[in-house]
Amino acid sequence: MFLLFLADRPKIQRLVTPMRLQRRRHLHSLKRRKLDHQKEQKAEYDALMQKRVAEKKAKVAAIKASHHKYAFSVRISRLDYLSRVSRTA
Repeated sequence: MFLLFLADRPKIQRLVTPMRLQRRRHLHSLKRRKLDHQKEQKAEYDALMQKRVAEKKAKVAAIKASHHKYAFSVRISRLDYLSRVSRTA
């Protein structure tokens, strides 16, 4: 049982040296910079996507409006035709 406990331990003690502390600080700063950069990239991407969605909504609304105008004009012309036919009959 005692041998299993010894086998799990690291063979060499990891010393906390000034070089190790500096490396850790450097890695943390890299991580922090990377996170800041990702936040900026995400903000830019979200703004771009918001702009594209707004453009697409406007385009779809314009298409729907033109279809509505066409359908309305066809309906008016049909009614006009029917009223002419009913007058002559």
